[in-house]
Amino acid sequence: MQNEQDLRPLLTLQQNLLTEVTADGDALDNKAMAMAAINITLLIFVAQADLHLHHWWQSALLWLPYGLSIVFNIMTILPKPYIGASVDLASHPEYLELDKEDLVLQLLSDTQLAIDVNQQINKTYWRYWLTSLAATILGTVVLFAILIV
Repeated sequence: MQNEQDLRPLLTLQQNLLTEVTADGDALDNKAMAMAAINITLLIFVAQADLHLHHWWQSALLWLPYGLSIVFNIMTILPKPYIGASVDLASHPEYLELDKEDLVLQLLSDTQLAIDVNQQINKTYWRYWLTSLAATILGTVVLFAILIV
């Protein structure tokens, strides 16, 4: 007895999930740009403030976290090497020979692979952003410590 399930709704759902995964990367870009703006604002404040830093290491402790954060923000904003679920028919003409059910199954497999790969890519870029956040927090703690002392 042949299974007569229509898998097209599942394929549509998986393709929507793939779109959501790439949208997560766009949202991460927005967070990184906001963090970069905060870092630049704080660096301008530090540059204009008349902070009496008596040792070079005090300046390094103040400037380095913000600089590091900006570097990680840039790394976060760089284009992400996402893969799609589409198929180059010139390279894979066998897709044209598949019957409807096999084609849907193959496209489901391709879409799931793209989701898995793109989620791993997002995890890497989230680590960049979290490192940037930690560096900004560290820089801000140092700045407050210098302002208080």
